[in-house]
Amino acid sequence: MGNLLAEYQRSGEKLSNRIDRAWIDSLLRFELQSRNIDVPFNYDVTNANGDSLIFTSTADGKKPQFTTDEIYKTAIFNKDVVNDPGMLRISFPEKNSLILGRMKASMATTAALIFVLTFCFAYTITTIIRQKKISEMKTDFINNMTHEFKTPVSTIMIASESLLDPDINTDTSRVSRLAHIIYEENERLGNHIERVLNVARIDKNDFKLENKPVNINDLIAVVLDSMELKLQKCNAELSLELSAEHPVIIADELHFSNVLYNLVDNAIKYSDGNPKITISSFNKNGQVVIKVADEGIGMSRDQQTRIFEQFYRIPTGNVHNVKGFGLGLSYVNTIVKRLNGSISVRSEKDKGSEFELKFATA
Repeated sequence: MGNLLAEYQRSGEKLSNRIDRAWIDSLLRFELQSRNIDVPFNYDVTNANGDSLIFTSTADGKKPQFTTDEIYKTAIFNKDVVNDPGMLRISFPEKNSLILGRMKASMATTAALIFVLTFCFAYTITTIIRQKKISEMKTDFINNMTHEFKTPVSTIMIASESLLDPDINTDTSRVSRLAHIIYEENERLGNHIERVLNVARIDKNDFKLENKPVNINDLIAVVLDSMELKLQKCNAELSLELSAEHPVIIADELHFSNVLYNLVDNAIKYSDGNPKITISSFNKNGQVVIKVADEGIGMSRDQQTRIFEQFYRIPTGNVHNVKGFGLGLSYVNTIVKRLNGSISVRSEKDKGSEFELKFATA
């Protein structure tokens, strides 16, 4: 009641006389600074209806333009009932830059977290897919290995049972033939085991190369001589073009002969009908170049990018149509690189493949 009486006593007083401009300006700045709002601002004071301007203040000295969406307003004398309470309007021309500036750190952190989460998600998915492919290849490897081991073991078992037959014991020619079969299958089984062990040693880096000067022309002849029966059995047409005048390289004779054996063996495996194989050697730019080419089933571009992976085998319809574990070319690639050489392949589907090895001359 006392406030209302005092208001009636000042009822004729103008709004401009009731307002202290310096007090409003200093109070505004104090409140804004206490809230850590340090940006330019414009304000004006009008009557309650906003149709009579009492005074104004701008950051740039120009007449302020107030729009409904950009201003904040409040009554100056909000408890006055009789007199005009007045209106204070304030705007911040650089409000958006203030908001963005304050959000910059949180936005950067959010963007960084999103990037990290996206990377982790992509890496996880890629790892899962890679592990799935490796698991599938290992499963195929185990299946193939079981099949490859089972065949010679079964053959040896049958031959051994035949030798126990008294009727066969008296026939020396049949005993000799069965003994020869057991020997061949045992040798085949030993070769399979040696291949798996070689790859295991390579994975563990548990082998040493005994490097020495090796004549690759002579070594090719030795390898082909050891494969003579295999080449004859499949009626292979072999063409040799060993024209390297400086054929000596520094290599491990055993492992390098295995490299050549694997390449020729693959040429036989992946050929339809009678294999046609060309082996050549020549010198170029201070290097010895060895090529092993065939006219077999060839490979697609996608297959060429994966043939040096462990356990990878080129699909041939029937998984056991082409014997092997998918370890040969992985072994070849590793040995060639350990000998500071390079290996490349050129192939075309249904037209054949050509493997090229390059080594520095000794």
